[in-house]
Amino acid sequence: GKLAMIKQLQLHGHYHLKQLCKQDSKLGPIFQYLEILKVYLCQSLLILLPSSSVSFRNLTEIVAFGCKKLIHLVTSSTAKPLVRLVRVSICGCRAMTEVVINDKEGVEKEEIVFSKLKALILCDLESLTSFCSANYTFRFPSLEYLEVIGCPKMKIFTTGESITPPRVNVHCWRCSRRSLPSTNFIGFL
Repeated sequence: GKLAMIKQLQLHGHYHLKQLCKQDSKLGPIFQYLEILKVYLCQSLLILLPSSSVSFRNLTEIVAFGCKKLIHLVTSSTAKPLVRLVRVSICGCRAMTEVVINDKEGVEKEEIVFSKLKALILCDLESLTSFCSANYTFRFPSLEYLEVIGCPKMKIFTTGESITPPRVNVHCWRCSRRSLPSTNFIGFL
């Protein structure tokens, strides 16, 4: 039959939800029109956007709040098509160690471009060690605002390169100053 064109999805308190959809799920085409995805207090969620045949290419906003078992937001192969993202906010996800996790074996150097991302907020992620530990180049040509608050284990932003506009408002508290993405950032500490 005809599939629904869901543009916004909010999940609140789904305590047993471990993943948004399974690999090669028949629900995959429903998500291709999704623009806003917000998950709150989904305590068993492990990864929000897994590597799969599901397309999230129309996402403009992602919010994850209080998902205590969420380890990663997105895999590297799922991150590449997220070119329409404008805002990402991750708060209170205590188990998160990386935002983007490498899911490609043997990749030496790759580039991921978040061309429209204006705001990246990482807040109270007590296990976060980096945005991505793989050797990727991340481009944020539209980034205006970066907030890293309450991420005491964050030592580096990425092992690869971060390329941003010349001026970005950076707010950092309880994180290592060395974890900031690049010298292009102007901080307000």
